[in-house]
Amino acid sequence: MNYSKPKEEIISSLIRSAKSSLRAKRSCVLNLGAKRSKKKLLILFLVLVSNMAYFSQELKGVLPAHQFQTIKLYSYQGFGSLLQDSSVVDSTGHFKLRYTFVQLGMGYLQTADQSILPIVLQEKSFALQGEHLQDKEQLKFTNSTENSNYYHYLQLHNERDGLLSGWKYLLQQYQQSPTYSKAQNDITLIKEKIAKLMLEDSLQIAKMKASPFAKYIIPIQNLVQSVATTAKYYPQEIPQKVAQFRAIDYTNSYLYHSGLLNDVLEAHYWLIENSGKPLDSVFIEMNKSTDYLLESLQKDEKILNEVTDYLFDLLEKHSLFKASEYLALKVLTQNSCTINNDLANQLETYRAMKIGNTAKDIEFSGVTVQQGAVITKYTKLSDIQSDYKLVMFGASWCPKCVEELPKVGLFYKQWKQKRLEVIYVSLDSDAKKYLNFVKYFPFISTCDFKQWETQAAKDYYVFSTPTLFLLDKNNKIILRPNSIKQVEAWVKFNL
Repeated sequence: MNYSKPKEEIISSLIRSAKSSLRAKRSCVLNLGAKRSKKKLLILFLVLVSNMAYFSQELKGVLPAHQFQTIKLYSYQGFGSLLQDSSVVDSTGHFKLRYTFVQLGMGYLQTADQSILPIVLQEKSFALQGEHLQDKEQLKFTNSTENSNYYHYLQLHNERDGLLSGWKYLLQQYQQSPTYSKAQNDITLIKEKIAKLMLEDSLQIAKMKASPFAKYIIPIQNLVQSVATTAKYYPQEIPQKVAQFRAIDYTNSYLYHSGLLNDVLEAHYWLIENSGKPLDSVFIEMNKSTDYLLESLQKDEKILNEVTDYLFDLLEKHSLFKASEYLALKVLTQNSCTINNDLANQLETYRAMKIGNTAKDIEFSGVTVQQGAVITKYTKLSDIQSDYKLVMFGASWCPKCVEELPKVGLFYKQWKQKRLEVIYVSLDSDAKKYLNFVKYFPFISTCDFKQWETQAAKDYYVFSTPTLFLLDKNNKIILRPNSIKQVEAWVKFNL
């Protein structure tokens, strides 16, 4: 007997079969996808491991004289250094340090006894062997042409430099002597010796084709190291040296990773400052150098900010205010570069708060005290009737303020008699600390406890503490003192 399934049952069976088939296919696809994903992840993992192996390099060393000492490896980046690794030299003098390779550049090793050895960090692992870091002539590098050439050059250069100094001194003595200045044959011979030594030095550097970093950085290093001797013994060479500094490309990655950025800037402007020229001429030359510097920096805004920030602080620290003002105004008016907000605020003090400008009035919206007692008769700076006003921004948490502001008490009585009033604007946020700090100050102190958000600090473009402004009775800026000592000198001279 033949039995046939009902139509509905057949259709249901077909649907179940189709669903089962689809599930099987989907499972197969998912498994295949999972296998493919795992394969991709494995490849990605191998690539990452390979990159890590490339970028994370190893420095092995043997320094028996440093056994059991901590040894650290640093790399240079801009104006700072970065700790790469730290280890302990074992009983046999062996150590191992790892570093992340970013850019061919200079680093240094430092041991617990404060011995330091500059080294070139390269893209491949290398080894160092010697007795002590200070015995540089005995050190040997393996798998590092850069370091081998660098230290071989230094050894020969130091010998040549000693001879060169001797010949230069002798030439100077001959030329200045009434008797021997006429001995032209001797003078010619001395000049030939000097030229030969300088040529040998240049040729050795030129041969460093396999050491691009050392070849680039050594002449700059020599230039920096020569400024003191040049200023003291060979002032006629100063224009040439200054020209060499001006020719430096400050955006070069080798320079950025050399650890020489701060040395180059300091040596450059120090040489101009100590050139023996009148002060006005010194500022003219510094401003010329600033022009060359900024032109070089146009290629890289990041380095522009770092270099400008460092140079501005350097000039301020040495009281070269005309040069720092020129730098500030020059950077602020550049259309082809961008500076960050912190640096812009710092530089803006020279444009908005330059001598001769009128400073904004200051509202005393917080707690105003004098010798610990709250006073209410002054609500703003213009309420104070005085021929001169010294406005000081500071805070109890500022170590320099703690050192500098109490000095005002030594002069305040005399200043007051000469119609100079003192107003201290605190950037504190804690009322108790503020009141404890100012309770003995004989001058006026005010604080709204908003720290850097204090409106007066914004209006006066204050970026550090202490910051001082000397104003006349109409709030015209007369002086931007860098210390209480400078204020006292101004008072003695002008009042």
